[in-house]
Order: sequence, then structure tokens, then C-alpha cells
Amino acid sequence: MTHTKLLKLALKYKLGTCSETEKQILFSYCEKVQHKNALAAWTLAEKQAVQKALLQRIHKTITTENTPKKYTAFYKWGAAVVILLLISTTIYFVKNNSTIPTNAVTLTLQGGKQYYFPDTETKQIIKNNTGDTLAYLQKNKLVYLNTTNVGENILSIPYGKKLGLVLSDSSTIELNAGSTITYPVSFINVHQRKITLEGEAFFDVTTNKNKPFVVNASLIDVKVYGTEFNVDAYAEDKQIEVVLVEGAVGVSTKNNKNILHLKPGYKASYSKADKALTKAEVNPEVYTAWISGELVIRKMRFDDILKKLERMYNVTIENNRPELSSEIFNARFAKNTPIETVMNDFKITYSIDYEVIKYNVKTTIIIK
Repeated sequence: MTHTKLLKLALKYKLGTCSETEKQILFSYCEKVQHKNALAAWTLAEKQAVQKALLQRIHKTITTENTPKKYTAFYKWGAAVVILLLISTTIYFVKNNSTIPTNAVTLTLQGGKQYYFPDTETKQIIKNNTGDTLAYLQKNKLVYLNTTNVGENILSIPYGKKLGLVLSDSSTIELNAGSTITYPVSFINVHQRKITLEGEAFFDVTTNKNKPFVVNASLIDVKVYGTEFNVDAYAEDKQIEVVLVEGAVGVSTKNNKNILHLKPGYKASYSKADKALTKAEVNPEVYTAWISGELVIRKMRFDDILKKLERMYNVTIENNRPELSSEIFNARFAKNTPIETVMNDFKITYSIDYEVIKYNVKTTIIIK
């Protein structure tokens, strides 16, 4: 079970809405986690959320039921208490041995040195282990210097945030929420400028005929000929999309040497299920509106809309109306529209009811 699913089950159990089957799944997971470190990949915020949810539910169970049931309830939650102890230990270690902020942009340098940026407005200098300055962060943009340093850096953007990136060759990249990009510090002594993307990003690439620019987006490669384009390649999505705004790109799959060439105003789509690469004419503005903070939805499945909202607003959305999953919707929202306004518009326009639960630092939206 993923930690996201466990979070949802823990919250449902706290609210008393877990089915018997869900309770058994939750209890079973609690028992299994005693025998392995299943919390290693959890973020601090998630650990705190689960800790509080479980503690409150345990307290409520013990204090509200009669004496014979107290022991039964506490026995059932014995494994959950083990989780709480593991969580508490981990949180103590993090707080006392590191300065990892919640929901911060993360930069990992060659060799493992890390920087965390809860604030991306204030100027910060990025140095490697030997004290050489590689880049600086200021006004929501990470800018690399034209340096002779080698090695790769990894930049991760959490849900609810975006960040600009300027590479050492002056190519600019706008990274959307929930994205991770791997790239060289400099492009000296390389035959091509290759970067790897998981998530979504908009590229404005500096032309260099001697060093082609290549974006590896999971199952496809995008070869760039000096251009502006958008790549949408989230791991959990069913397809990967490349939309060309200006210039020219060639899109190819890993096992296919044929290249699909795009002209401005065209989109290449790769279906993970069918393993098929196709192209179609589109309005690029629909696919790049996120850069300016707008939310544009055109002929999009409800499930895909919910994923987009989770990333954009850093919320968890639980859909209790599965019949809506494949329904197609259209909508457009101005820059910095609050999530409550977005959900209310769906309620008014499409009669989709919802409930907002704000718990600790996390917001959960339940579609009813």
C-alpha cells in the first residue's frame, strides 16, 4: 500500500467512514509495517498527519467505549502504536539532525549534498563540496553560472509550487508542481545536452547546432532544434504529451528509431497502454497556461482533472463518485484562483458536491 492510500484510510478511520474491508486493510498494513521500515520514503508532513490522525482515533476509541471493548480496540491498534513509535523516532531524528523543511524545493548536487528552499524569493548561493559557486536562487528562479564544474544536479518541485531554472547554456525551463529534473551543471566535454524529466516543464532552448538538446521523458525522447515546447510526463498519468509552441522538435520512443516531427501548434502523444505515438493539431495556449498560474481544462477526464488539482494546490482529493471518473469537462480559471472557488464552480455548473477537510497542514477534498 502506498503512503498516500494509507493517509486516506487513516483519515477515513478517524472520521468513522471506513468500511469493514478498509479497516481490515488498514489493520493488516499496520501489522506488516512492524517488520520492515515502510516509513523511509514518507515526508515529514505526512508522518505528522498520520501520527495525529491515529493518536486521536486511538484516544477516542479508548475513552468512549465500555470497559470490555477497550481491551479489544486497543489490541487491534497495537500495531498502529508501533507505527506511531516509528514515526515519532523518525521525526525526532529529522528535527535534531537535519533542517529539512516541509514542502520545500529540493536540490541535490553531485556527491549527495542537498539544499532545501522553503523560500524561493530570497537570494541564496549554491556551492558544491569544494566551495565553488554553481548557481544562485532568487525570485523563484534557479540560475546556473557558466562554470567548468561537471556532474549532474537533481531539482525536485513539491506539489503546490513552481520554479524557473536557467541552465549554464542560458536555456530556460519552467517546472510545474510535482516535477523532478536531472541535468548537467555544465555542458563542457559533451556531445549533446541531455536532461531527464519526470513531471511537466516548459522549455525555451538556446540553439547550439554542435550540441543537440535532448529531453528524456520516461518512455520517449524529445530532440530539440532550438525551440519553445511543453513536456507533460508525470509517472502516474496514462500518456506523455509534447506540445510545440515555436521552432521544431522530434519525438521518438525508446525502441523506435523513427522520429515524429512536430510543427508549431501540434502535439505528440504517447499512450503508455497502447505504446503508440501520435500527433494532432492543438491550441498550445491551453497546455502552457499553467506557467502564468491559470488553470485551463479542455476535454479532460474527471480523474485527470483531480490529479491536476492535487499537484497544483497540494491537496488530496478522494472521489466517492466513480461514475464521474471518465466524464469529460471543460473549464477555465484565472491566475491564483483558490481551490475552494474551483470546486464551488464544479458544484454550481455540474452539480458535483464536495467537502473540504483541513487537517494539520494538509487539505483533503472529498467528492460526494
